[in-house]
Amino acid sequence: MREFFEHRGIVTWEQEVFSGRPNVIARLPGRDPSRRVILEAHMDTASVKGMSIAPFEPRIEGGRLFGRGSCDTKCGLAAMMNAITSLHDEGITPPCEVWLAAVVDEEFSYRGVVKLCKRKTDPLTPRRPPAC
Repeated sequence: MREFFEHRGIVTWEQEVFSGRPNVIARLPGRDPSRRVILEAHMDTASVKGMSIAPFEPRIEGGRLFGRGSCDTKCGLAAMMNAITSLHDEGITPPCEVWLAAVVDEEFSYRGVVKLCKRKTDPLTPRRPPAC
């Protein structure tokens, strides 16, 4: 995720939640940096243990997609990534900052979101109040 945004020139950083499992945050500057909209989705996936279908063999049946991640936030996360990229590529400066927070640990105890909300400032503007 970080490489995706950095490759496109979008400011990105990681927020360590667990060793080797950081939140990834991308920021698109806005006209009013004191205001912020946060798009949030999780990057985790649930275990495949106990699934009654072949999880890694997606199939379409009756107009529906079946397989691991077919009903989860990965599609929404991809849409958010493309929305941020589209605004950036078109040179659109939104009225306020737009963040995309791709967080970890949604499947267990939401520690990625909790860490995001507890952060006093972002690394780019140290005196800014928390977003949550």
